[in-house]
Amino acid sequence: MIQITDIPSDYPICEKADCPKAAHCLHQIAYAPLRKQEPILKLINPDFCKPGDSCSFYRSSEPVRYAYGFAHFQEEMLPRQYDCFCTILRSHYGRTAFYDRRRGDKPLSPKEQELVWQAARKAGVTRKLQFSRYEERIDWSY
Repeated sequence: MIQITDIPSDYPICEKADCPKAAHCLHQIAYAPLRKQEPILKLINPDFCKPGDSCSFYRSSEPVRYAYGFAHFQEEMLPRQYDCFCTILRSHYGRTAFYDRRRGDKPLSPKEQELVWQAARKAGVTRKLQFSRYEERIDWSY
């Protein structure tokens, strides 16, 4: 169940309550609570919403699996592999953001987890390593 306090105050809302996917779309779910508590709303232009499966704005309310931390990957890789792996990810994230994610201070979305796996494969790692921990969360990205 989504709590009102979980909804970002600037999350774009959708007015299309008649959409067949409205009951499971975060933009529609956020509409009523944000309308009651926020003086200024970010609205998705109704002219660009296509009710149903073809809507590019649809965001599922199903929780997704976020991962935290991969500092222990160093123990699982050869030194050259780990250097290559880190170089790839530091070039993508930048130094500070890389270390925040490495330590587990910042969560990794499923897309970011795939980026980490791609970097590992490019570095020559053939088996899939496990992150330090996982958490089911709503993906409020848009």
